[in-house]
Amino acid sequence: MNGQIQLRNEDLTYAILPSQYNDLIRRRSAIAEGDNALLWAVLEDAIRTYVANRGCATAAQRRKFEEVRNWFEPVHPEDRGLFDFQNVCDLLGVEAGRLLNGIKALGARALSSKSYRVRPAAGARKLAA
Repeated sequence: MNGQIQLRNEDLTYAILPSQYNDLIRRRSAIAEGDNALLWAVLEDAIRTYVANRGCATAAQRRKFEEVRNWFEPVHPEDRGLFDFQNVCDLLGVEAGRLLNGIKALGARALSSKSYRVRPAAGARKLAA
């Protein structure tokens, strides 16, 4: 076999062309952007639920508030899941402790009509209107 590599048909099923590789890389970045948007949506929903139900006027509000509060501050930290508050913040590059303190300081009117986003500010991220 004078130094040449012999490929069988079954070996070729795993070979890809450079253009196919580039397509996969581009598609992966688009998927990552979608994942990122989903994480932001989960975080925003949790914040809105926390603030809106903090007063606990009804049993339903109390249940919603307890559920989201336990997501932010789990009673049993060892039971944390893949998409718990700390992990979501880590994936998004947000300081969980600072964000939680900011959430606790928000009033119900603060989230009524504004859409919040996180933007970099002096090397750190903060909640911004």
